Amino acid sequence: MALLGRKLLAVLGTSVVMVAACTSTGASTAPSAAPTTAPTAASSAEPPASATADAGNPCGITVNADGSLAPLEDGFPSKAFTIINIDDPGAPDGIYALALKAAIEDNKITDQRVTVVDRPDFGTYGTWEGLEFMNGDANGKDGYIMAVATIPGATVDLLATDVVAALGASIENLRIVLSTEYVPYTMTSRKGAPWGNDIGAMIKYAQDHPGELKYISRGPGSGLDLAFSNYRQIAAKAAGYPEGQDGIPVTEVIGGSHQEINAVLGAGEGDIAMTLSDVGKQFYDDGAVEVLTFSGNAPAPAPFTVKTMAEFFGPELLPSDPWGQNRTLFLSTDVPECHQAWLVQMVELAVATDGFKTQRNTVPGLTLQHLDQQQMWDLSQVAYDGACPILKAAELLDPGVAAQNPC
Repeated sequence: MALLGRKLLAVLGTSVVMVAACTSTGASTAPSAAPTTAPTAASSAEPPASATADAGNPCGITVNADGSLAPLEDGFPSKAFTIINIDDPGAPDGIYALALKAAIEDNKITDQRVTVVDRPDFGTYGTWEGLEFMNGDANGKDGYIMAVATIPGATVDLLATDVVAALGASIENLRIVLSTEYVPYTMTSRKGAPWGNDIGAMIKYAQDHPGELKYISRGPGSGLDLAFSNYRQIAAKAAGYPEGQDGIPVTEVIGGSHQEINAVLGAGEGDIAMTLSDVGKQFYDDGAVEVLTFSGNAPAPAPFTVKTMAEFFGPELLPSDPWGQNRTLFLSTDVPECHQAWLVQMVELAVATDGFKTQRNTVPGLTLQHLDQQQMWDLSQVAYDGACPILKAAELLDPGVAAQNPC
């Protein structure tokens, strides 16, 4: 299959809240495609007072003794920055952008002002309409505009809509600054089930009683359903089933909101569901559901000690679990490389501050992370490869995409 950059990838959405450890996790150890930057506050106890362009720091990025960043030789930055929240005011991406603004300004990392702008009008193609806007704006092209995206959500539209034909979308058109945090999906279960909170026992029960369990779904094509469908495929491989056989054979019932599908479990009218971390924890704290597992490559967030799907299946079957919400900052496609490198340094310094970390760790299930451009492109490819055959089998590929036989 051709590289994702020649394919299609797109967006999903919202994020949520629950206390978790600040551990880093990555989908890949591949080096960043962005230029090497000066040491950051996270990697060096004493930031250098000065830096000159050399093999290790080709852009000559300078972190001053007071922790601020000096402008580049070309004068960048010389004007205010904008961070775009491609959603309504108060949405999780917007709250994140405001926390980042506060960390940059309060710690005087740059003397340039940072403004957060809400753009829910980028609604049809979300991330990709935001990128199109940035690519057409002089300030965007120069690196003065960043936007927030969640990946691999940005994969689904590239498969399920005509965004590739309409806008020429490609994940490699996103010049990624960093992905700084991850929120997993959560699998919840009804209370009193014979499998308790054991994901392996639930899978075994489903295999021994095919079609008996009711899976309350958000609907075909959602990121949560793609994750569960992927796990069903992997469970079949783990059980040695022939290709095409379902590894978690359940009866799917399409529910409503996350609160509604968990209320169904709480009432004993359903057996399992995939949901967002904050909603899952809310219903768990209320004693209405059990939590079986989490998506992603990070450990289960506190206070849970259940195995994640990556831990349950192991690295041979699931070397990287892309599902969930990797909150990511991106730039316009043609931003100068040294401007991108300077912004990487700025964001690294901001997210390493105690105030930022404290604020973000109030989000249920959230894990702070540091994934660079190449790692995020790799993570997106894993999600693309997993989502494509699922959407194809459900006849949910955009017709133009399907005609290219992407999977």
